[in-house]
Amino acid sequence: MKMAGDFFYLKNPEEIVEAYRDIPQSIENSRRIAEMCDLKLEFGRLHLPEIGLPEGKSADQFLTDLCNEGLPRFYPNATQR
Repeated sequence: MKMAGDFFYLKNPEEIVEAYRDIPQSIENSRRIAEMCDLKLEFGRLHLPEIGLPEGKSADQFLTDLCNEGLPRFYPNATQR
C-alpha cells in the first residue's frame, strides 16, 4: 500500500486557517467542539477490551476459531499451508 501524497499529517494552525479560509466559521466551530471534549489518556499500560472467552477455550484458540470462521469471507479460495 502506498499513500496518495505527502499530505497525510497533522497540520499546524496556520495551514488549517489557510485551508479553510473560505469557511472561517469552521475554525471557530472546531475550537468550540475541542473545548467541550474532556479526554484523559493514561499512558504506560495497554488499553484493550475485556473479552469473555467461551468456556474451555484459551484466548489463542478463540482467536484462531474466529479467524478460521471469517477466512472465507475475505479469502474465498484460501488453501492450507
